Amino acid sequence: SRMRSQEAQLSTADTPEDAKKYQERTNEAVDAFRKYHANAMKAADSPNEKKALDETLTGFNEYVQISKKIGDFATAANIPDAVKILRTESSNSNKKLRGMVDKIVEDMALGGQKAHAEGSKVFQRAKTLIIVAMLAAIAIGIVMAFWLANLVARPLQTAVIFAQSIANGDLTKHLDAKS
Repeated sequence: SRMRSQEAQLSTADTPEDAKKYQERTNEAVDAFRKYHANAMKAADSPNEKKALDETLTGFNEYVQISKKIGDFATAANIPDAVKILRTESSNSNKKLRGMVDKIVEDMALGGQKAHAEGSKVFQRAKTLIIVAMLAAIAIGIVMAFWLANLVARPLQTAVIFAQSIANGDLTKHLDAKS
């Protein structure tokens, strides 16, 4: 859309200086698109996505050639021909290019939805695993607490019984100390 607006400005430029200014801005838009395309190619993860990006670049390069025609006519102060190309060739090429970009965006959105669904599954599995691990840790902790309590309580209980028997006057008992 940046390029399209610059083409419109370029095709109706009042002076060669204005035409040059709008052509420079168009060139900046071209460079930006190529940069975005290169980044998208690096991020593309399927052959279909790379193919669609390559086709879009080819369509974009055709669009750039048409835009150059507009610039040439505008620089030569041939505004009627520049406007004619803007309204026909450029408009058709831009429409075709928008369709290609829309297809890429649609494919990427579907890929994002698939990735989200897969991420949700992984999250649910991890959550379940964490809950099971926590419950297992709690169960093990409870068992160990009872075991430790018995380990300490039995000798104490034996000592208490021994102490009570001595308090009752039975001095025949004896206590084995284990450490």
